[in-house]
Amino acid sequence: MKNISFQPVAARSVEMDSVAGVLFAIARNTLVVTLGLFPLFFVPGVFASVGFSKIMFVLVGTAIAVVVFALAVLRDGRIRFSASPALMLLWVLAGVYVIASLASGDIRDSFIGDAIGVQTAAFMVLFAVVATVSATILNTKQAVARLFTLLVASCIVLGMYHLARFGFGPEFLNFTVEPGRTGRFFSPFGSWNGLGVFGGLVLLICFVASQMLRLTRFGVVIISLSVISALALLSLVNFFAIWVVLALASFIILMYSLVYGRLFKTEQLFPAEKEGNAKLTILLAGIVLVSSCTFLFAGTAVSSYISSGIGGSYIEVRPSHTATIEIMKHVYNEQSMFGIGPNKFVDAWRLYKNPAINNTIFWASSFDGGSDLFLTSFVTTGIAGIVAWVLFLAFFIWQGVRMLVSGAFPDRFWAFIGVASFVAAVYLWLMTALYMPTTTIMLLAAVCTGLCLGAYRYAVPQQQFEFSFLTSRMMGVALIGMTVFVIVGSLGAVYFVGQQYVAVYSFLKATKGPDAYRDGIERTQERIALAFERSTNDVFAREVARARLLQLQGLMGQAGTELDDSERTEFQTVVAHGLNAGQQAVDLDPTEPLNYGILGQFYSLLTLAGVNGAYDRAKQSYETAKLYDPKNPSLPLLTAQLESRRNELGAARELAEQAVAMKRNYTDALFFLSQLDIVEGNVQSAIQMTEAVVSFEPQNPARHYQLGILYASTGNLGSAIASFERAVALDTQYANARYFLALAYAEQGRIEEALAQMRAVESLNPDNALVDDVIGRLERGEPIANLTSSLTSAEETVVEDGQEVTAEALDETSLVAPVNTVPDNDGAADNTTSETTGETE
Repeated sequence: MKNISFQPVAARSVEMDSVAGVLFAIARNTLVVTLGLFPLFFVPGVFASVGFSKIMFVLVGTAIAVVVFALAVLRDGRIRFSASPALMLLWVLAGVYVIASLASGDIRDSFIGDAIGVQTAAFMVLFAVVATVSATILNTKQAVARLFTLLVASCIVLGMYHLARFGFGPEFLNFTVEPGRTGRFFSPFGSWNGLGVFGGLVLLICFVASQMLRLTRFGVVIISLSVISALALLSLVNFFAIWVVLALASFIILMYSLVYGRLFKTEQLFPAEKEGNAKLTILLAGIVLVSSCTFLFAGTAVSSYISSGIGGSYIEVRPSHTATIEIMKHVYNEQSMFGIGPNKFVDAWRLYKNPAINNTIFWASSFDGGSDLFLTSFVTTGIAGIVAWVLFLAFFIWQGVRMLVSGAFPDRFWAFIGVASFVAAVYLWLMTALYMPTTTIMLLAAVCTGLCLGAYRYAVPQQQFEFSFLTSRMMGVALIGMTVFVIVGSLGAVYFVGQQYVAVYSFLKATKGPDAYRDGIERTQERIALAFERSTNDVFAREVARARLLQLQGLMGQAGTELDDSERTEFQTVVAHGLNAGQQAVDLDPTEPLNYGILGQFYSLLTLAGVNGAYDRAKQSYETAKLYDPKNPSLPLLTAQLESRRNELGAARELAEQAVAMKRNYTDALFFLSQLDIVEGNVQSAIQMTEAVVSFEPQNPARHYQLGILYASTGNLGSAIASFERAVALDTQYANARYFLALAYAEQGRIEEALAQMRAVESLNPDNALVDDVIGRLERGEPIANLTSSLTSAEETVVEDGQEVTAEALDETSLVAPVNTVPDNDGAADNTTSETTGETE
């Protein structure tokens, strides 16, 4: 029996006012365009993340649709709706996120964060809104058909775009400011792995369409192009979990298509006439099955071939399931009910990460998400989040299965909408259980979930509710009040998020744009201040403090502590502005260790300048930072540098050794210890001790590097070169070892070898002015800094070592895991782009 008990308000009746009908149509079409094209929407450049830009686009489009829909309801005088358990539980889930953010102690970060990421409470509210409006406003076949058409068209455009870049090179149609390593993996979709998930989503929708709809020739062409584009995207990304899902889906569909009409005698679930589409469905399923099996069994080799064609490889790394569960256990020991707070997984990672991670290249990675969405949410929202997620997903699956089993759709196309949206939603929820999704994937999940719940009411009879001021004055007042609330709330949300977006855009333009700091720190600070006025973000204040810190280091490096009147005035201005910005960052987010770290470094420099009370404040700042980041070896080293500035070399050595104990290959700490040995005149005994350590740790490149430093300080260039060469052989991305090796080569007159090493350093540090200057001097035959003087003049190492993710690096630890397949060719590692956070847009 078909459901005729509920007709949503957008289903036009003869009594409906024509103005209301036009408003309803505008609301539907606005929402269709917004949700159909947001996968393609982005703002060129690096001044705003792709994910945040998409959120802003969806929010504005959804708000317009909701406001127009509210006006249509007000004009029509009534609103009808049915109570969907899954939809109500989705709002309960959003409410849990809001409550957890209020209980976190860091409301701003938990509620909106810096760019409203998928873990924030604000995003979960937006998620619930998008699902609700998709179920409520997109309630005609024409609207859903247009939406699916736009999504498929988006996939075709993305496929053509990335294939073109694959063929013509990463510079072709590059919309990023810096093409470089990240430019070749730029995508209007946002996340590279999310792009693969989107391709899998379109493939599944095409499968269902070929199985259930009568397709015209044009429809067959569009479906075929969509499948080709989706497979192209999947091939470029090579996401193993997607291939598994598609292999199973294509195999099931292939088996079903082969036996349809022989084994099954009913068209209840798939009511289309199959004679016309059977060959197409079998062909598509076969192609996808063969492709999936190829990448499942030979994915590494194929990925290596694609990487060589693109000119690099992309690897997204996240904490493993085991590591995430360990973090969750620690959080539940103290904050079990509501977790550590939405969007605060990074805080939990800093507090409870396994210390073994420090001996890997991921030691400084601040993962803002765990292995997947659900485990991350369990960490950030606690037991309340677990219950809310389980109830929502259970009721959603129950409603979807009930819809498919009932099958009482009014026509073939509503059956297609119900099946396609349910399959798509289940697929997306399954993928969120396997990796940490980006905003784009989560918004697509909201759309598919809403469409599924909207189709449910056409297949399953249910109770309907109606509010109308045509029959009740009280209901009319309530309807008017609700309409006004919806309109004001929608416009207020757009204004609030818009201010945040403009602030982030302005900040990134001031600090990362082509004119960043070109007009001087004063002008840049003014630009950051304008962003700060729109959104009081501790990141903005910390950037001002960091810039002032670099300015202060320059002043002290040029003039020491003896300053003339103009320099003294500039010194006082820099100190005042820097300390004010650093303290402001601490006040805005007192749980962020980076804020205390930058403030401590400021006071540490002032300790060197002999400012009274600076030492105590620096030490207090570092100690507070350790409370929120207790396993970070850089904090003991910073404190060691502080002690050395007071000439407390014994205390400095003890703290530096603590840093090495936390990270046995910590180059900065070993370099600092070597400097202490040189200053104290203990070089020979230090060499003997380091040689003994090297005999126990022959595969530790940092110890060979330390030994090379000590040899070089005594003028023993031959032994120093041998040690540096051994360090480079053990770690080809060891930029510091290469740098000092180049200086040693140059001192021996081996200029070509020195240039080769410096160019390798340049590839690992493309924007390092010091390296560029040394290369230029070597090429012109000009003298460069003496190796021994370089060892005593630098307080820290001068370049950053490479942090490229390779298969070997991933084999070193089980605490992190790659999302996509890692190429096995060594050459790809030289141009690897890696993401080490949960939110990669």
